[in-house]
Amino acid sequence: MAIRWKIVVFIAALTLGLTTLLHQKDGFAAAPQATKTPVKATAPAKNTNNAASSGLSIPDTTLAINSSTPMSQRVVHYEIDAKYDADKHIVDASEVLTYHNLTGQALDHFPFHLYQNAFQPKATWIREAKIEGSRDVGYDKWEEKEYGSEDIKSIEVVGQGDVTGQLQFIAPDDGNKDDKTVVDVRMRKAIAPGAYVQFKIAFRTKFPETQARSGWKRDFVLGG
Repeated sequence: MAIRWKIVVFIAALTLGLTTLLHQKDGFAAAPQATKTPVKATAPAKNTNNAASSGLSIPDTTLAINSSTPMSQRVVHYEIDAKYDADKHIVDASEVLTYHNLTGQALDHFPFHLYQNAFQPKATWIREAKIEGSRDVGYDKWEEKEYGSEDIKSIEVVGQGDVTGQLQFIAPDDGNKDDKTVVDVRMRKAIAPGAYVQFKIAFRTKFPETQARSGWKRDFVLGG
């Protein structure tokens, strides 16, 4: 039986998104149709720290209603090719993320927010919201379907190579070593002020049955 699935995707700084360093973003875009062809990014020149020579740019995609110019300067652009498994509530996706460094300083690392990992048994959010300070007294009886996850399968910094093995989870709020909601990507070479950097990412997201602004219920899916 064909089921009509309604998927709302909020690309918060990555379904996977930059957390601390991005002050503006592309805005929301409709989820692309899944294809067998992987996402292809513009190939940069050798000097990836020079905006002019890298060949990277960010399109002006969001215009003001009463203006022919963008509402604000674009600093990040996402291209996501995703496939949703409606039976398992899993998204397998590849992403190309282009970031323009307008911070005025060189950047040698980028934190990424893995939203669905907040719904893991030892996550800080679970402890604070579901165990210590909530009405959810049946937390210890949760079923597997009520947990979510977000896994980076691979990540490449264009011009610097694969950095998957260098990923480190960080917990800047409480030092919880079991919390995996923020992962830090270290650059082999810092990204200069005004330069662009491009990430190629493969990831898998498992949605929980409805939890705090995320999850699935019947034929509805809300993802962050």
